[in-house]
Amino acid sequence: MTTEEQVRQQLEKMQPEIQNMVQRMMRDKVQNKVQEMMKKPMEEFETQYREKISKQCEEIKQQHEEIRKEFKELASSIDVLKCDQATTKSYISILAEDQRMMR
Repeated sequence: MTTEEQVRQQLEKMQPEIQNMVQRMMRDKVQNKVQEMMKKPMEEFETQYREKISKQCEEIKQQHEEIRKEFKELASSIDVLKCDQATTKSYISILAEDQRMMR
């Protein structure tokens, strides 16, 4: 048997193993490419999602601040009304006392 025939036989014996290695390498290469391609849109999605959430948080903070201001204004109005009510009650009691004195 010549050296060429020996090499050919060895190659034939190794062919399934070589095919498996080539298939594995191809599959790994494709998987890596797919992962790389998926990673980019995922990063873009994450960035957009974070920006959207950040914007919504800012809007909520602004709404919260507006509500706080309105609440303070209402509280002030209530205090003024309470003072007016107390003043009105004082006037009424003074008027009632005046009426009693006039009788």
